[in-house]
Amino acid sequence: MNRLSQILKLLVVTISLFSSESFAQQKGYGQAGCGLGSLVFGSQKGPVQIIAATLNATGTQTVAMTLGTSNCKSAFGRSTTEFIEANKDEISLEAAKGSGETLISLATLYGCNNATLFGMALKKNYESIFPTTPMQGSEVNRLIIETIKTESSILRCDAV
Repeated sequence: MNRLSQILKLLVVTISLFSSESFAQQKGYGQAGCGLGSLVFGSQKGPVQIIAATLNATGTQTVAMTLGTSNCKSAFGRSTTEFIEANKDEISLEAAKGSGETLISLATLYGCNNATLFGMALKKNYESIFPTTPMQGSEVNRLIIETIKTESSILRCDAV
């Protein structure tokens, strides 16, 4: 059940990042966001977006966000920063202890091969990632990327 809640949380975060009407109109997909569903249904309005969201939830959306395919912007750029900005407090708390659902979602966005190692790396480098508060999401993102690169001997993140 824990894995299911993680997947659902990631799905909610992903849809919230990519679901505004104006953003959808600019990018050519509907409220369900980017992913396989956007390729099949595009920006059609209405209940068809439920089917599009279901197709996105097959796991392809996370991969598409990481790689920047299927109408998705790469997770490595702006969306990672937006996720951090929206979840800074949770990320800070979970990074201090080295684990948590928000860190698992963030590790997925970075394309990390091991969320446990990702959490441990953030815990080990907590003071350098969160030297002051409050911090902008873009600065936290930059410092996490530096940490990932520093820990590259044990941690592999495809989006970095």
